[in-house]
Amino acid sequence: MNKRILLPIAATIALIVLTQGPVADALLTFVVTGIVPGTSVALPFWAIVTMSTMLSLIAVVILVDDIALDRQKSKASSKQATKMPRRRYSHI
Repeated sequence: MNKRILLPIAATIALIVLTQGPVADALLTFVVTGIVPGTSVALPFWAIVTMSTMLSLIAVVILVDDIALDRQKSKASSKQATKMPRRRYSHI
């Protein structure tokens, strides 16, 4: 299936799952306060900021790589389409 169709479907399913039940509350509590769900352990603010930064950086790198790969494929296909075949008997 095309990646442009599969990613929005996966994002929609993930959004539906995360908004239903205690999963969204536990995730929001972890991101905002740093309290690990199910325990009494609280992470320091710098750990939360570091994790958020790393996740954002990974997402940006994946998107940039995907855009560069799409651009490279489109250039290769356009170059191949404009190249005409050599005529075999053009010298006659």
